[in-house]
Amino acid sequence: MAWHKEKKHYGIAWNKLGQTFPNLGIWYVDTEEFKINKRSWINCEPEKTQKKETLRGLVIGKWNDSDKPKWKLSKTVEICKVCDKELFYRGQNPAKLFREAISRNDKSYINQWVLGCRFPWLKGAGK
Repeated sequence: MAWHKEKKHYGIAWNKLGQTFPNLGIWYVDTEEFKINKRSWINCEPEKTQKKETLRGLVIGKWNDSDKPKWKLSKTVEICKVCDKELFYRGQNPAKLFREAISRNDKSYINQWVLGCRFPWLKGAGK
């Protein structure tokens, strides 16, 4: 059964049930690859249908949601780290080298990576 379609059909009631019973989950069994994947009730989409997101896209989304503030490089680095942590908890790693640089605390690489993203609010920050 396509549970994510059921979730869409039932809307807010589906999420309220998941919030009331946080241990409630759905188990997907892949009979071709012999894998079992447990998903939470609220995030019931199987991995194959989940949208993959880029780190840059997530940061820009947060910037847009914050009414496009004029973040400096240091603030942008901080937001990138927060977004990378969000992606980590989702099981995604679209910027592997960035995550590795965070674990090494390689500030030079992290700053260069952020500047290389060419975020619109950092125009001229690397000059």
